[in-house]
Amino acid sequence: MIYLKVNQLIATVITTLLPAKRWSQAAFTMSGLLAYYYRLFKGHKVYKYNYTVGISRAHKLNHLLALMTRLGKPFPITICAQGSELFLKPRPKGLILCSTHIPLSKVAIRHLMEHGFTPTVVLATNPDVIDSIAIWGRTETIPAIRTGPFVLQKAKSVLQQGGSIVVLVDRELGGPYSPNVFRLAEKINADIIFFDAILQRQGVVNVRFHESEWNGKSHADRVSRQMDELYRHTTTLLQQYSYS
Repeated sequence: MIYLKVNQLIATVITTLLPAKRWSQAAFTMSGLLAYYYRLFKGHKVYKYNYTVGISRAHKLNHLLALMTRLGKPFPITICAQGSELFLKPRPKGLILCSTHIPLSKVAIRHLMEHGFTPTVVLATNPDVIDSIAIWGRTETIPAIRTGPFVLQKAKSVLQQGGSIVVLVDRELGGPYSPNVFRLAEKINADIIFFDAILQRQGVVNVRFHESEWNGKSHADRVSRQMDELYRHTTTLLQQYSYS
């Protein structure tokens, strides 16, 4: 595919000609050019959400960061964060970090790692994942469990030991949510923190963490209400990309 080859070429040029401290900013600049080019020549592909230039640019940057990470050399990413203080609270019944397939979500996990909180495991739907996932700009990986018949049992074991899991509850951005992890949280009373990331005009990635208002509460509709919470957070994020 031409798009993939172009991205690979751009990542190679950036990492060959520039010092690592300038990689992410160069990738941000190139992602803007790619996004405008794609808008002109993308054809008639239909998305389940408003595919603006802003969200397209975030997708392009996400791909370039992934390609550069594969080189195994760390590089900085400019991040600002909201809600980091939520990770200072003890979570004896386990913690679920929950999001959707928004671009740059791994930058939020990177921020946590840089501030002393590394999730225990990631639940991965990607069939290419074997036992760990990469985090953009870092050489460390996070252990992963591929989704399958016993994934919830394994996740339950992690949570009951006071660990944390990361899960994306959709298969594609704009698609339906799986209720399984919300049901698990309700069953064992694990806490849920929603997270997302949004690309700012200057190339800064704003990562955000929100504690579910239903943590620790018993309610007949707890699962659906937490799914609605995530839907609202994701909808708000996509609306912020509507400037383009």
